[in-house]
Formats: sequence, structure tokens, C-alpha cells
Amino acid sequence: MILITGASGKIGKAIYHHLSQSPHRRFATPLHAQMPVESAFAVQKYIHALPELDMVICAHGIYGEAARVENSDPWQWRYAIEVNLLGTYNVCRFALPRMAPSGLMVNIAGGGGMLDAIPFISSYACSKAGIVSLTRTLAAEYPELRINCIFPGMQDSEIHDRLIAAGPEGNPNYDAIKKMRETGEGTIPIENTIKVIDRLIRDRIITGKVIFSRTGEIR
Repeated sequence: MILITGASGKIGKAIYHHLSQSPHRRFATPLHAQMPVESAFAVQKYIHALPELDMVICAHGIYGEAARVENSDPWQWRYAIEVNLLGTYNVCRFALPRMAPSGLMVNIAGGGGMLDAIPFISSYACSKAGIVSLTRTLAAEYPELRINCIFPGMQDSEIHDRLIAAGPEGNPNYDAIKKMRETGEGTIPIENTIKVIDRLIRDRIITGKVIFSRTGEIR
């Protein structure tokens, strides 16, 4: 059984459609993108009803509010942390006891987790940094499993709507995102992330790592 969260979003949907080409695979794909932020009890109940899990892919996520830290809404800031980081924790926490031996767990992170600062979306950046740390911690605690992060790179998806809506005054990346939507410049093909997923499925050794879809680099 393969569990994919965020399968209604661009990345999760692409991963699901790719993996579902195999007729022998069974899937659990919670319908709404923010399922993992529900109470821990709800997530536990959902996962407990599933058969043994061969693969778990956490592909849900939101950018959160586009604002300077001093202008940010504490509740919106917290909500992005809850969806992205706490949501990933909830899924991992209750999936781990149901994982098959040598099972694969993949968390979709983002550039804010390791790379340059991402002004005006601090809650997103902090949540993704937390996902990297959580992934590496889980890999150390569960050496019998394979637990990794993927950085998919810039994707043009509905998650950018809020950043576009903030306008140039509320988002220093406005021009770059607008150009990306008009020309495609700066985006990383979703096929790159699919290739990384396939690589992780084949490889029986890689664990506790971050893989970059842009280059295939492993850190």
C-alpha cells in the first residue's frame, strides 16, 4: 500500500499518476490537501485502517502568508507551520508503526529548508527547514527504513496564487513569479521529481538525505 498526502496538488498528483501506472499497486490518497493538519487522532484513525505501508509520500503543503515578519498574522504564520511541519509529523508518526520492512518514506521539502533565505514567506521557509530536520532524525531512529527528502524546485502551481495576489509591494519575488507564469522561466520540470522518486524506489541504501530535483544532487 502506498500513502500519498497532497495528491490533489501538482506534485502529489503527478507522483500518484506516475506510480499508478503499475496495475499491482494500491493507494491511499486523502482527498483534501490539508488532511494531515487535522487532529492527531483523526490521522491515527485514518492510517490505522490501512494495510501495511510499503511507501509513504508527504506531498502536501502551503506557502502561507506573504508578508514581512513584523506585518505577519501570528495565526496565519502558525497555520503554515501546522499544515507543513506538524502535518508531516502527524503522518510520519502514525505511519511508522505500519511500515513494511525496508519501506520507503519521502517528504517533499523546499528551498527554504537548506538554501537561501526566502523573504516574506518565513513560515513556509521555517516549516520546510523543520521537515528536513525531522526527516534526518527519523532516518537515524529507523535505520531499517529508507527516509528521505526531495527538493522539487520551483513549480508553477496554485500555491503561487497568494504570492501573486500580494502584489509587488507585498512580495519581493513578485516579478520573478509573474515572469515564471508568463514564460516558464525558472521552473523545474515535474518529471525531474518523478525521476528522483523512481531512483529512491530502486535504491536500497539512500536514507537520511535531501535530493535536489534540479540536479539530482544528494546532500
